[in-house]
Amino acid sequence: GSTETEDHVLFNCPIQSSVWTDIVRWLGIPIAFAEEGYEHFQMFKGLISSRAKVKDILIITWLSTVHSIWKARNDMIFNHVGFNWEKVVDEIKISAWKILKASAKDFSCSLYDWNSNPLECMGMGRML
Repeated sequence: GSTETEDHVLFNCPIQSSVWTDIVRWLGIPIAFAEEGYEHFQMFKGLISSRAKVKDILIITWLSTVHSIWKARNDMIFNHVGFNWEKVVDEIKISAWKILKASAKDFSCSLYDWNSNPLECMGMGRML
């Protein structure tokens, strides 16, 4: 009933929040997110380490998440496609992995390893 904002669409909408919940669960990091985009980004990139490599990987993962949510939202509105959060989460993992493989010189994780233990791929080991 009210005007949609980018913060609502990308971070606060109950439908999209299931994607964020699954992404942090996959990363193995317990967190309660901020409600506004900039604060959400700042919190996400500083979740687990001050090391630049880890921050870069988290930033790529965050950007892949925002991009995939935006694409899925546009598909819902313009193509009348239902929202499948599990499919969106899979797309995020693959997208981030492809970007990291193409751009990070020292990123050598296989897609299987990335999907099963992203923290290990970041050199962090398991947190939980």
